[in-house]
Amino acid sequence: MQLIYAFVYGCSHFHGGKYDLQRTRYYYSGNEQALGSDRYLKIAFRKRSAQEYIVAMITPLEIDHTTLQVSDLKKTKVHLQAIFNFQFHTDPKSENMLAVESENVHFFIQKSDLQKSFLEKQHISFEIKNLDEIKEKLKEIGIEYESGTFSAFKYKNYHWVEWRDHDGIRLECVQKI
Repeated sequence: MQLIYAFVYGCSHFHGGKYDLQRTRYYYSGNEQALGSDRYLKIAFRKRSAQEYIVAMITPLEIDHTTLQVSDLKKTKVHLQAIFNFQFHTDPKSENMLAVESENVHFFIQKSDLQKSFLEKQHISFEIKNLDEIKEKLKEIGIEYESGTFSAFKYKNYHWVEWRDHDGIRLECVQKI
């Protein structure tokens, strides 16, 4: 068996595994062996054929959740509550983070001191049943929006409605074609 060696020292991620600095353990998938001490790991990877890499790839079902960085939790909460049927609760790990959820969606918003130029690069999109409803809601509360169709994907193309919140974050609703 041919082995490829890699050395990990104090990093947070490595080849899809996680090296946790606080627990000083390496989590690996089974094709690697941890051969070192807690602070310095030598990882031996068995060389795979191209076919083995294809078979080993995992197909994600969906994105489960994400975290949006925001300048003001209260303003973001008020904005989201004006449009969506979300419930909010404080994350037990941090008072600067809110969990946001509905029956089908969950994500986090976290207060951050990041520059507006970063905040406005964020984007989150929600699939809904009827885009006309979101258009009416946005008009009702005085939010300008754009709309269109995206059809460049192989799967799941959609019609969209998009607007920006107080931080400039792009919020979008889509309806599958």
